[in-house]
Amino acid sequence: MEYLKLPLLLEPFFEQQPIATCNMESSVMRFLHLLITTAQEEFPVDEQFGLSFWDEDYSTHITSDLRREQLVHHLLGQIERYEKRLTQVEVDVNIKNNQVSHQGVMTERRRVEIIVKARLAHSLEPFSFYTGFFIGPFNMD
Repeated sequence: MEYLKLPLLLEPFFEQQPIATCNMESSVMRFLHLLITTAQEEFPVDEQFGLSFWDEDYSTHITSDLRREQLVHHLLGQIERYEKRLTQVEVDVNIKNNQVSHQGVMTERRRVEIIVKARLAHSLEPFSFYTGFFIGPFNMD
């Protein structure tokens, strides 16, 4: 089965060409990426979509452990609510301090690493997804 590929580009459709598609695993990965990188209230059709995590990404008074717990809890809930193609979902979040060089200047940045392990609901095949990014300010790697 084929799924529409995110980001959805409609130009080919209006030019009567096929729209890009992908397999289910890639579709789920792209959807999880969208879910993780969207702040709640950013999507006007459903303001609950996304993660409330982004409301606090610049906050310095939240410990890494508390941030990790909140992110795991909220992401599990959002996956259960929005991604019905997954079952038996486990989320692991690691927050690390990394040395990053930007224009020759070394700075310490917090890096969030998210691992989602689950099973595809239709076949019970194992599924895994990994993403990582720096927080405050946001940089995707």
